[in-house]
Amino acid sequence: MNATEWGCRSGAIKLTKIEAADELRNLRKIKNEVGRRWGSVPLIDMLKEAVLRTGSLNAVTSVVGGSNLKPEVLAERLMLTIYGYGTNTGIRAVASGGHAHSEDDIRYVRRRFWVIKYATAIKQGTASTEAILRRFTESASHPTYQAMLEAGHAQKTIFPYKITSGPGQGSTPTGRDGDLGSAARLGLMTRFLPAPRLPGRVLRGQHVTAEQATAMAAALTRLHQAIPTPVVEAVEPAAWGPAAAVAKARTWADKQPNLGDTPAAHQAYRAGAVWLATTAPDKLTADPLPPVLGLSDGNHANYLWDDHDHQVRIIDWEDSGRSDRAFELAEVCEHISGVDGTLDAEQLLAAMELTRQERERVRDFRRLLALGWFLMLGPDGPFAARNPAGTLERQARRVLHLLA
Repeated sequence: MNATEWGCRSGAIKLTKIEAADELRNLRKIKNEVGRRWGSVPLIDMLKEAVLRTGSLNAVTSVVGGSNLKPEVLAERLMLTIYGYGTNTGIRAVASGGHAHSEDDIRYVRRRFWVIKYATAIKQGTASTEAILRRFTESASHPTYQAMLEAGHAQKTIFPYKITSGPGQGSTPTGRDGDLGSAARLGLMTRFLPAPRLPGRVLRGQHVTAEQATAMAAALTRLHQAIPTPVVEAVEPAAWGPAAAVAKARTWADKQPNLGDTPAAHQAYRAGAVWLATTAPDKLTADPLPPVLGLSDGNHANYLWDDHDHQVRIIDWEDSGRSDRAFELAEVCEHISGVDGTLDAEQLLAAMELTRQERERVRDFRRLLALGWFLMLGPDGPFAARNPAGTLERQARRVLHLLA
């Protein structure tokens, strides 16, 4: 430090700039030898090997209360999670790669294990929950921030940030075609995110009763009608939507996937291929109706039934965006998560106020989405091993019913 600068009372203390040191004499030799002996190894591979060799996952599972996952499986899913967020690729895109892990598998690991170092700090008393959360408050959409909130310390999702970023702060709400004022913004947040901790149980794996189906329809209707069209139009489109679904179904159909020896499966494939070759799927990609804010994920685990209030709350907004209402409803009706429960799609749709045009679009979207799931359920498909025996035939018959 310069002594003159240190003695200056009228300004801030300044440090003398330090020139860069010369590279150590043997460092270049070490780098060259490492490169010669092991070549270029991706950092993610090195991380995985370090995790497996050190047994650090044992500490992870002990913090969260144990796990039935094999260490190598947990490591792979953690790596996919890190890659998805680290490269901004996203969980859905990562899940479609050439591996044996489903989107639900990766999301489960993200929710349960990816906050472990922070959970450990809280458990050991070396950091408070508030101190950890403050680390991420500059970016409230930060995945670690979201995961900590999901743990019950607070409840936020990307939804309010998308809504509050719209135009017209403080203006008076004027209905569907007007702007969304600050009071309406607050009302939306409290209606759909009444947390800190949302009560209820997920409807996946349940027999959805008529009352619950009606409550689902009411929750979806409130969501689709409460937000003015100009606000929705300013929201980025969801990555998973009509165009992506049409392209994916046609890609899988062109692969002529192995569907085993089930006669119904081959019949469904032929009928589906014929329908995909028509103009009906292409018409679905152009929505003539106003857009809505959608979850873009029909997983029934995203719907919570509250036994006390007898209403359904919608959760998990990370893939949300501007969407097509008919597509959103078809996603709920045809999502493969319904295989371990029951949801009467006709009962759900009967509780919705749909125009004839919307009903026709919902029908064709259901055909498209059911067919897409079916094409990936063959013996060599990415979802075959993670669904109960008989799922392929059941889905084949569903496709045939919808195409009839």
